[in-house]
Amino acid sequence: MSTPANIVRDLQELVDALTALLRTSTMREIPNIARDLGVTDQLVQLIDRAKSLFDQVCAGAEPLQRMAIGADALVAMAGPVPPLVNGLADVTEGIATWVQSLPADQAADLAPVEANQTVKDITRSFRSVSDALDQGLEFAEGVVELLAPEQWTGLVASLKAFTQAIVDLKAPPPAADAAAPTV
Repeated sequence: MSTPANIVRDLQELVDALTALLRTSTMREIPNIARDLGVTDQLVQLIDRAKSLFDQVCAGAEPLQRMAIGADALVAMAGPVPPLVNGLADVTEGIATWVQSLPADQAADLAPVEANQTVKDITRSFRSVSDALDQGLEFAEGVVELLAPEQWTGLVASLKAFTQAIVDLKAPPPAADAAAPTV
């Protein structure tokens, strides 16, 4: 089963393979072939259009990359909140236990039955909030996993390298026979 992370990774591998192809010595001969055929202007136009297209693809991928990384950071930052709220519930329970342990003459001023019920209500509220936050955090973690933040950085870098490999086809490689003396 393909996951978004696998798809992004596979796209990166495809773009990397295409980049490697564009950087082969055979592909580097394209400018010389275009010159020999008299279609250098058309090649330059094609390369410029391809660069423009892949610049747009990169411009579209970069916000997705930032969003995925930002969502990952947000989930990481929110992680400590449910245990904190749960800790507040533990504190209120500790207060209730302390009030119950007071001698009867000291506890009479605190109305222990009402205080104990109030503390139980507060504790229940804290636990409910903590549970809701835990569920929300689990959902957010699932969403972040689908966004595959660790994969996007590589894909964007690969797209930029591919675009540069396309642009590099404009410059013809030095001719091998240019250095040889004419006889």
